[in-house]
Amino acid sequence: MAFKDSFKVALSTIAKSVTEGAANVSAKSGEMIEVVKLKGTVHAEEEKIKKIYGEIGKLYYDIKKNPDASEEGASKLLELEDSIDEAKKVLDDLQDKIQEAKSKKNQ
Repeated sequence: MAFKDSFKVALSTIAKSVTEGAANVSAKSGEMIEVVKLKGTVHAEEEKIKKIYGEIGKLYYDIKKNPDASEEGASKLLELEDSIDEAKKVLDDLQDKIQEAKSKKNQ
């Protein structure tokens, strides 16, 4: 009877360990998925900034070629600069979220 009881305890301990391990793996994989999604959003924001830089370059060229349009162009340049500033703030927030997610993963 003692063997049977100790065998049940051993199986119970193993089952508990497996359950806890599976829960831990599930939590870690969820955190990794969050980091991957955030990195995808970071990439999209970086591409948005590159596109705006291209628009600024084209606008600068157009203003140099047509000085009469410089007032309108200056206004558009300010809008584009604001767009870059906003996108950089979003990038900073995303980087903070990535660091939070990574620190959760390491706990």
